[in-house]
Amino acid sequence: MKSVTTQNGPSVDRSIAGSYKQVWTLAYPAILTMVSQTVMWTVDSAMVGHVGKTELAAVGLGGIFVFTLYSFFIGLTSAVNTFVAQSYGAGKLRRCGVYLWQGLYVSVAATFLIYAIRFFVPEIVVLLGPTEPVQPLAASYAQIRMLSAPFFLIYYTYSHFYRGIGDTKTPLKVLLLAHVVNLAGDYLLIYGKGPFPEMGVEGAAWATTMANFVAAAVFLGLTFSPGMRKVYGVFDQKRPQLEEIKRLFRVGLPIGLHFFLDMGSFLVFSAYIGRMSTEALAVNQIAIQILALSFMPCQGFSIAATAKRGGRRIIAIVMGSKDRKVRDAQATQLLARGFAMADQEQAFL
Repeated sequence: MKSVTTQNGPSVDRSIAGSYKQVWTLAYPAILTMVSQTVMWTVDSAMVGHVGKTELAAVGLGGIFVFTLYSFFIGLTSAVNTFVAQSYGAGKLRRCGVYLWQGLYVSVAATFLIYAIRFFVPEIVVLLGPTEPVQPLAASYAQIRMLSAPFFLIYYTYSHFYRGIGDTKTPLKVLLLAHVVNLAGDYLLIYGKGPFPEMGVEGAAWATTMANFVAAAVFLGLTFSPGMRKVYGVFDQKRPQLEEIKRLFRVGLPIGLHFFLDMGSFLVFSAYIGRMSTEALAVNQIAIQILALSFMPCQGFSIAATAKRGGRRIIAIVMGSKDRKVRDAQATQLLARGFAMADQEQAFL
């Protein structure tokens, strides 16, 4: 098949429609991003593990608690991806900036709720029931990590935006920079290198908080780039729009609840393990890190499968066909159905 030019974007090579190559082209930055997000927590655990088993157990329980809390809002703001991709595919590029702002407003509102919960973290940790030596360390780690809530949610909102316009590489680059900050911060603050005091668990929390701040600052800086200002009109329509926020909630609320329940199951399981002993909770943390590294690449494929690039475009994945002609025919049928459904949904919305 020949390459053709879409109405709203660059040429599309139809010869690879539905192929592994097409999926991989979109997937690999998302896969690396999802793996990198897990690696940041893994680095904290690995470096704190050299301090002691109690510290490792505290980082494990505190980290799971914080991410469980964040997971609802990550899922909620993922609706930004949906509506940005819709607008981008329909050629309404300046509408993309509208949904970015509404996602940021939701993130700011979520920060107030997270900060309110932060005051009750010591009591919540006691209810989770880890051993007494773990409790103050886990609470301290979680409370410091929760200070980064606005930066963390801003990072995710921008990531959803960039994926919606088919750019999976920018979030990856920003996250890799955050990794450098986190790694350097862990080394300096956990072990007390140079002029910095030895802070142990709290040092790991502050390092991650600084990394989240850097990621959010970079994304906010990119807002002033010519492309964001001229193409997507990010400063033209920055006021809150209640109807658009309601649309984000209609789509994002079920996703957020689903993600929250998924992570909540890990938290409940870890709480049961933590009641056994400090050693058991520390081992549980190592096991969860290995498990996360195993399924996060699959999450990257999931993200790529929903991305849109070069205008309104749907990715059809066909695997196991006898030859390329059969695969292309099946992919063409799937693409036709997908475009028809997208048109109907756009008309409905």
